[in-house]
Amino acid sequence: MHNLRQVVVTGVGCISPLGPDVKTTWEGLLAGRSGISPISRFNPDGLSCQIAGQADNFDPESRLAAKEARRMDRFIQLGLCAGLEAFDDSGLDLDHTDRTQVGVVIGAGIGG
Repeated sequence: MHNLRQVVVTGVGCISPLGPDVKTTWEGLLAGRSGISPISRFNPDGLSCQIAGQADNFDPESRLAAKEARRMDRFIQLGLCAGLEAFDDSGLDLDHTDRTQVGVVIGAGIGG
């Protein structure tokens, strides 16, 4: 007999080229918008690809203190802020939750 554990997704968070949160990203997907645009975060001259999906509308200081945000790479800011959105979305009250039964799954394509 397998010892299966129940997994429950309680909250989601997302920062994408379509928006800085789940709601805006979802609305963009439903509207058929593309998040692909000419690269603007750095000079792409000499690269074979001149377009990318960039989260240009993301402001880390909307969720993090300025001093804290300056100490982090952008990919950490993105992951942490999406995680904070997911936690807020979950409605979990850690004062009344068994913290050994709580986990976070984060996915990213590349960073650093």
